[in-house]
Amino acid sequence: MALVVYMLLAAILTFGHALYVAQGLQTAADLAAREISRTPLPAVMTFDDPPNPTNEDEGGAIHHSDVRGRIFDEAFLVIDLEAFYSQPHIPEDPPNFFRHAVPQMPLLNQQLATLMIVDRPDFDGDGAADAWLMRYPGALLTRSPPIDPPTGVTYPSWVAT
Repeated sequence: MALVVYMLLAAILTFGHALYVAQGLQTAADLAAREISRTPLPAVMTFDDPPNPTNEDEGGAIHHSDVRGRIFDEAFLVIDLEAFYSQPHIPEDPPNFFRHAVPQMPLLNQQLATLMIVDRPDFDGDGAADAWLMRYPGALLTRSPPIDPPTGVTYPSWVAT
């Protein structure tokens, strides 16, 4: 009997979390569509063409500096929590990811922050965690070459570019 109750509770929690994540993704997609539709971009621009380093109006909208600075920037999909918690904060106000880091992110990244997971990857295979990351599931942990910030934007030290 106890096993049945345990399995029923586990199923309820699993499906509840799945519905929560699905609703969060739908809300984020609605926000992204609304904000991109309000952003003045060239009429011939597609959504996800590769970036053109010489002319940002020729790449996809997702690589445009206005979109990356205000709506979505893939650099904020992986956050280095060790760097975040090691930076100086006000002594009376202990660091809090959702109070101090999330407001500095573009809008869509703010929406996705509630769906992020904490990860301690072991890059070298020695059995010890090599990093303490908060990341969106499926986001790459290492990037080559590093992501350059959009024009006029400086990434905080805790953005894992």
